[in-house]
Amino acid sequence: MKRAIAVILVMLVACTGIGYADADIDLSAYTYEELLELGHLLIDEMTSRPEWSGDVASVTVRMTEVGQAEINETEAEEAALREAGLLTDMYEGVYEVGVDIPAGNYRLTQISNSCDVYVYQDKAAYDSSEGEWSYLYGTGDMEYFALKDGMYIKIASGAAKAIRSDFNMEGSTFELYSGIFRVGTDIPAGNYEISQISDSSDVYVYQDEDALKNEEGDWSYLYGDGDKEYFSLREGMILEIATGAVTVIVK
Repeated sequence: MKRAIAVILVMLVACTGIGYADADIDLSAYTYEELLELGHLLIDEMTSRPEWSGDVASVTVRMTEVGQAEINETEAEEAALREAGLLTDMYEGVYEVGVDIPAGNYRLTQISNSCDVYVYQDKAAYDSSEGEWSYLYGTGDMEYFALKDGMYIKIASGAAKAIRSDFNMEGSTFELYSGIFRVGTDIPAGNYEISQISDSSDVYVYQDEDALKNEEGDWSYLYGDGDKEYFSLREGMILEIATGAVTVIVK
């Protein structure tokens, strides 16, 4: 499919002089990496046709300009986040939440080729090595964690960039990252409509603390655009976002 689109774009640009933006070809669904790949396919296709070889240089230059602009924008955003204390690099080690790092919602992406991450609910869980394991690998891979005071996060291998945002459960719409939330304490009771922020999300609902302890929860899986789950949560119940992150609408 991408090869076919590349050929169409080459014919439009090199033969007719019409820009692809005027040709009603929708590229909005493509990621940045996929568009770069498409650009390379364009160059390959144009190089294979001697009569169009003169256009290869201009396409290459434009790709370089776009790539550099993306790099500059990313660097500027990261610099602003670091200055605000919302972006930090986490290397191999153990971090106590509330002591070494502030509480909040954390989105992690790896700096190294891969990264092993463990999250512990408290010191007892850390001392007994009872943590939840996550593995970051590949371009664009992300993990989401709701880290509260007293919890521990361990970077067991590699390094990760961590973007933090404050907890905000006020109002009828808010976000929940991977974590355990007690209804009536951490989040309000009510009727919940939940949709994923991450590519997918595992959600468990427990009737009480005993059900959480015995892992007797009702499981739901969110995947794909527009996927939603609905729950009626009363005080004393527990909502666990086991993986990923979700948007909540309380009705």
